[in-house]
Amino acid sequence: MSCTESGSSDQAGPYPYQVLDAEQRQIRVLTLLPGNWHDPISCELEVVSLNDDPAYFALSYVWGDPKVTLPIFLHKHTLQVTSNLENALRRLRGPTKPIVIWIDALCINQEDDVEKGSQVAAMGDIYEKCMLCLIWLGDRFSQGFDDTFRGHPCAIDDMPPLPWNSDKAMNHGESNFDELITGMGEIWAAFMMVYTLSKGKHIYEYSWASPGVEADGAFGALRTLIMLRWWSRAWVIQETVLPPQAVVVWGSFQAPWAMFAAAARNFNQHVNSGCITSWVHMSNGLHKTILSLFAGVVSEFDRVDRKRHGRLVKAIAEALFPTGSAGETSRTDLTGSGLSAHLNELRLEALRRAPLTQKGLLWEDQELPADILERPLSTLTELLWAFRNRDATNPRDKVYALRSLVSDWHNGHALIPDYRLSVRGVWTQALQES
Repeated sequence: MSCTESGSSDQAGPYPYQVLDAEQRQIRVLTLLPGNWHDPISCELEVVSLNDDPAYFALSYVWGDPKVTLPIFLHKHTLQVTSNLENALRRLRGPTKPIVIWIDALCINQEDDVEKGSQVAAMGDIYEKCMLCLIWLGDRFSQGFDDTFRGHPCAIDDMPPLPWNSDKAMNHGESNFDELITGMGEIWAAFMMVYTLSKGKHIYEYSWASPGVEADGAFGALRTLIMLRWWSRAWVIQETVLPPQAVVVWGSFQAPWAMFAAAARNFNQHVNSGCITSWVHMSNGLHKTILSLFAGVVSEFDRVDRKRHGRLVKAIAEALFPTGSAGETSRTDLTGSGLSAHLNELRLEALRRAPLTQKGLLWEDQELPADILERPLSTLTELLWAFRNRDATNPRDKVYALRSLVSDWHNGHALIPDYRLSVRGVWTQALQES
């Protein structure tokens, strides 16, 4: 069941939101209406129930400076949004087809603390049920290829083929990385660096690891990528690991989050195993620092990705115990407490039968990842400590942003977000229930 909200025509000021029914698991979704690049941004809101499995995308982004805003039209009602959100809407909008997307700043009545608490409590379900999460890193205009795409949308219904899936693009990138800066632009260069790392090569096989190869520009692009504010936010953890899939969008370019995750895992795996000698002898210290920072930042998301962890542990269980009683347990739910109950058994058996898991049966000729059987973070205390340096505009969100990632509540009851509480009250509640 759904209904369309309707605001007053051509008015400014707070938007007149309709009340949501939390018991019916109602949320609002935004329809971004089609338009050309310079057309005003026009949107509509619709109330839907998660019980009905609505089809929508979700946005992960940095709100930006609340004092720097631009206008959009919501049911012909003028609304001021941060410039970063306006840029995202302009990039994602297509010329012919509307897209339906969930955006916290617009789909939640930010003036209603009761609704905010209710919707934040539902955010885990909101991101898990979306078709795709769009990770908006922001706009960046630089000289070269990026300027060609100034004003070029990255519409969801018309995304171009990924250039990093092309052998021709790959060969160009390997031949001279700095050509990517002068010839194709910084964003392209950064994404190409991530792409090459995702291929799982040995360190010595990369051209940029060879003495005398000029790659400062490409490494500078990668540094720019990982220094973007999105990576430092508390909310982005759940927004990335809970959806069925995610796409990273930076300016007019986009790439799957899976490419970033694979790049970090492959890099860590090779540096911590047979490629350690090549890594030690890699001469450029700044390049090594940038690579380590990239891998470290991206790898943080794996620490809470229970779905990936459950799939991998289940795959190990099914390979090691194909029949018998252990085979029965491998078909049970290996997430949360069910997963933890079998970790020691699987770890010992995997070590005992290491050749089985390292000759292509599970990992396509890659070595078994060292952290595969480590339990993902599950308690609120663990999460608060692990992500203590993450930023949140509202200090209450240092707690609430991690709530949906908790699988083991101390008292058996999930913390209920309440923005009417003081910051001290929120942290007291968190410590009591974690």
